[in-house]
Amino acid sequence: MHLPGCVAKLEYFLNPTRHRIFAAMRASLTQLKTLFYRLFLALVLMCLLRIFFVCYNLSQLSNADTASWITIFLAGSLIDWIALFYGLMPVLVISWVEALAKNKKVLYYIGRIWFTVFFAFVIVISVVDILYFPYSKVRSGAELFEFTGDNNISIFTYLSSYFWAIPLILVLIWTAYRFYPQFKAVIVPVLRFSFIYIFTLGFLFLVARGGFRLRPLRSSDAVLFAPQGPWQAIPNTPLVVFESLGDEIYIPKLKPTEDFSSISKCDLQFFGDKPVQKMNVCIIILESFGKEYTGLNGGGARSYTPFLDSLMKVSLVFDQAYANGLKSMAVVPAIFASIPNLLDKHFVHSKYAGIRVDGLPGYLSKIGYTTAFFHGADKNTMGFRPFLLQIGLDKYYSKEDFKGDPTAFDGHWGLYDEPYFQYFAQELNHVPQPFMAGIFSLSSHHPYAVPQQYASAFEKGSLSIHPVIQYTDMALREFFKTASQMPWFSNTLFVITADHSSENSLAMFRTASGRYEVPLLFYCPKLNLNGISQKTAQHIDITPSILDLIHYPDSILSLGRSLLDSSVNIGAVHYDNGLYTYTKGQWSLQFDKKTALSLYDLQNDPACLTNLMSSKRLLADQLEKELRLQIANYNYRVTGSRMNR
Repeated sequence: MHLPGCVAKLEYFLNPTRHRIFAAMRASLTQLKTLFYRLFLALVLMCLLRIFFVCYNLSQLSNADTASWITIFLAGSLIDWIALFYGLMPVLVISWVEALAKNKKVLYYIGRIWFTVFFAFVIVISVVDILYFPYSKVRSGAELFEFTGDNNISIFTYLSSYFWAIPLILVLIWTAYRFYPQFKAVIVPVLRFSFIYIFTLGFLFLVARGGFRLRPLRSSDAVLFAPQGPWQAIPNTPLVVFESLGDEIYIPKLKPTEDFSSISKCDLQFFGDKPVQKMNVCIIILESFGKEYTGLNGGGARSYTPFLDSLMKVSLVFDQAYANGLKSMAVVPAIFASIPNLLDKHFVHSKYAGIRVDGLPGYLSKIGYTTAFFHGADKNTMGFRPFLLQIGLDKYYSKEDFKGDPTAFDGHWGLYDEPYFQYFAQELNHVPQPFMAGIFSLSSHHPYAVPQQYASAFEKGSLSIHPVIQYTDMALREFFKTASQMPWFSNTLFVITADHSSENSLAMFRTASGRYEVPLLFYCPKLNLNGISQKTAQHIDITPSILDLIHYPDSILSLGRSLLDSSVNIGAVHYDNGLYTYTKGQWSLQFDKKTALSLYDLQNDPACLTNLMSSKRLLADQLEKELRLQIANYNYRVTGSRMNR
């Protein structure tokens, strides 16, 4: 007889209990190994999505060395596990029962189907988020599922633009289904295996929570792993979606010596120390017109806006102007009601959208103005119409009101800018003066369509948006040619800005502050408005600045400040994915609701490569204090939330 076999039989005869214990342990470990294979497959799929995110958006991310990329992918796997633990909880429970069952086949297919369906959902929303990131510059949240008319573009347009992504989606879904492993046909002791399995789940939960920390790990903690690098690659879409489902309000904890009334008392503003001058007001919002595309880009790139650049020479221009959000939905509340985007959801879609809000249309209506807003898309797009009507707008003009040439429709979003700007100029002849009229362009939104006759009229540039930026600039030039012949032109104040930026090629416009930079200019034929101001400006300052220029006779309550008031010196606040950015003058501070993470000198380090937190601690503390006071004031004014003490 073979000697090893004899030894094994002799060992079993002498110590059967020990043999059974080791056999049970081996069986349990075999089943646990299968469980970890399933979880490893899940992490591999998430890692592939992250690789796709980085490769597709590399030009929009900060530079990083090899060590930083390794950190980013390791941290990303940790953040991924949070979404996977809760999303795959049914699979974990089914796997527990499956490992113990004699007939494992039915349970195997139930778990496999759940695993595949879950990842089909994750893969689809992640790919949509990845493809949209170059335009939004933030990871998308619950707004992916908001069917509120924000996006009237045909799904076929997206499919035609990104058809190449469909095979990728299908391959990843097939991978999730094909490589989902089966448990071995071994018998395990119920109590012992259950104890080991529950202990394993407890450990996995602890990992998902981020360890023994007071506050569970969240996607906003991603910046802690790469404060100076491309931390946007660390979060995953399903977790960001889950975290943004509610309207979470961050209430900063103020020190006893910090009184938010020091800033909130400045919200009450009065501009009526001079007689009212009832000028018409025309606010022009240019879709995706980032500062980088204009002559304000500092010379780092060529300008694609020759007309806008020429208009700046006879206007009051704010060279450090910031949008209050990275999506179009944020611009209307910011410009017309001085409400910045500091919620996890956009204000117009949050539970606070129904509160009473005062805005520019209502203010001006009180002194005899007629108010109108023009947008050449569907009337329900972006939720602009209900919000503007709520704050006192008289008339909302949309694509449905346009009776001109049907070829003016771009086939995607709405009406081309050139014919719609001409329509706007003509319609203003029928609006009683004094009027306040706003117009929102749309041609410079993806898929960047221009009329056929201009197909080869503009330079391609280095980014896909550059030709349509030139087209809209041309449409703006033709509008001013037409408007200058109108009787209302000479008595009109024009305010021109962009809703947000889009694709960027320069590193300085991909930083936490730089991605919000937009042009902002005030032009009026009858007023001496000219020069370039280095004052920090933001969209919420537009309403009080207009009211200041016309010498509005009543007081207003506003989070924005008049840009004509030289005594005011506050910074711009931005919020996305759990991270606040406070930009004031040359300084940019990042704050994660607990502590300041980084401080950059935008003047001497425009690409934000050197964190000055250690060498500028006193300055960082002062900026953090100002930021927390502004957040507290916002919460009090907009949501009614009080600050912590």
